[in-house]
Amino acid sequence: MRKRSLLIGAAAAALLLAARPAPARADIFGDLFGSLHGSGGIISLLEALIGYIYPVEGMDPMPPTIDGQVLAGTQDPIGQAPGSYVTGNAPSQNPLFPPDGNPDWLPPDGASIYANLRLQDRGARADEAEALASAVTRDDQAAPARLDGYVLRNAIPSTIMEDVKLGNDVQIESAGQLHKLTSLQAEANQLQADELLRHDWAVKQADLYNRATLANGYWAGTKTWQPDQLP
Repeated sequence: MRKRSLLIGAAAAALLLAARPAPARADIFGDLFGSLHGSGGIISLLEALIGYIYPVEGMDPMPPTIDGQVLAGTQDPIGQAPGSYVTGNAPSQNPLFPPDGNPDWLPPDGASIYANLRLQDRGARADEAEALASAVTRDDQAAPARLDGYVLRNAIPSTIMEDVKLGNDVQIESAGQLHKLTSLQAEANQLQADELLRHDWAVKQADLYNRATLANGYWAGTKTWQPDQLP
């Protein structure tokens, strides 16, 4: 009797479910997202997202950054002077610093020849370094305006794409400033290495001069001599 009652109840439940119409597929998505074009519809959501990424109205252009014009000269290759150490020429291979000195450059006439050659070589390196320093200084006068532009632009509500562009511009600016610093340091290192090597080579050249002009002052072993006869 009990089993019969359970079967009758199950059958009644099945009939009730069968009598209820199955929900349409559109109604299922409507329950999840609302109507397709309603305030919560999927199309409305997509339209809002697209409108946020791609604005309908254009915005003011980004502040200029490294584009070959704003930072003209600061991104150019360095080490263009003849024999520049920056581009890989070894200071010790400079023909003005022969390791054994050069007897043709001893005073008085030889020293004048060397002074002229040295001035030409040193002048080219100094001009190279200062050309870069001047370009960096000119750009540094414009850099504050760019940074102010980034700050003002960052305060304006914008789209995702505009924010990404602003972040890229700031990173490019940072990379450009780092490049300027490393280039200046490379040029400073060249001038310092050149001066230190010149100093040490001058010591060698002075030794060569002493041995050439004061040969009697240098000998090895025992030296003997006879006193002059007085009249």
